[in-house]
Amino acid sequence: MWREWLGSKARIIGIDLNPDAKKWEDQGFEIYIGDQGDPLFWREVLPKIGKIDAFLDDGGHQSFQQIVTVQEVLRYVSNDCILAVEDTYTNFMNDFCSHEENTFLEYSKDATDLLVGRSFGIYPDRFPPNINFGAIQSMKNVFNISFFNGIVAFHINPELCIEAEIIINMKSGPIKDFRHDGKKSATIEWPNILQATTLDVKGS
Repeated sequence: MWREWLGSKARIIGIDLNPDAKKWEDQGFEIYIGDQGDPLFWREVLPKIGKIDAFLDDGGHQSFQQIVTVQEVLRYVSNDCILAVEDTYTNFMNDFCSHEENTFLEYSKDATDLLVGRSFGIYPDRFPPNINFGAIQSMKNVFNISFFNGIVAFHINPELCIEAEIIINMKSGPIKDFRHDGKKSATIEWPNILQATTLDVKGS
């Protein structure tokens, strides 16, 4: 299927924990045997592979495996590349729940905060002082993170990760700021997949 879709010139590489997967090398694929949940495996094998244009995680589907895979690929890849993790609905399955609340989906949602955090420097006095800049740096090459039904995709492209700049509107005369006027809170139906949740979200 992959050969038919990607074409005869595509370099298609497979990684599996099952040594029997090496048989697919007879079909023209490159196969590496290793444990995706082991960071040291990735640090050994990724330099052997070289440049990656697209990476699809269809592996063990456990949250720690998905997280380790994403972290190590992001650590290695610095060119334009799509890193997609599929079967993310396993994060909710009873037989994959040892992660408790530390799911890959929660990891991915928190990672979107790191993309926003790259802009904290433009207003240094308006954010908390204890910003985890090391975590923000770990996503330095990620342009966007997209969520689909059963898939999370990280678009890696450092050339698109440009630094944010402030654009200030020209003001003529005194202008009142209405952003803090009006209602001071709202009752929200929070998008909790496991239970109906209503929260009172306050303003300032």
